[in-house]
Amino acid sequence: PERTARNAGCPSNVSDSNWFTCPLTAWTVVQDIEQYDANDFLDSMFCTDQQGSFMILRAVCLHEVFVSKQNWLLDFFENRTTCTEASDVCQSRTSKYDSAWSTVIQGVCPSTC
Repeated sequence: PERTARNAGCPSNVSDSNWFTCPLTAWTVVQDIEQYDANDFLDSMFCTDQQGSFMILRAVCLHEVFVSKQNWLLDFFENRTTCTEASDVCQSRTSKYDSAWSTVIQGVCPSTC
């Protein structure tokens, strides 16, 4: 069963929402990931969206220092708060965002992409 932030020993200030879970995998199993090729990894339980990383990426990119220099970031993140909401960027061949940005989203949201 999937453990939530509260029952998995995460810090008490971590929200216990529907999408935030702590890792359930023993370190020895994680070390074996390097043995996977790309296709094996995509089919494995390890290929999950990193919602926490997406939240951090979003918060950093929406900081006024970045938005003032790259106003497209506001357009990108304004209505995208989760990996699912960003799926159009990594799944579309005709995204208005460059392929480098699509690669970033694919790395953070491999399950969705």
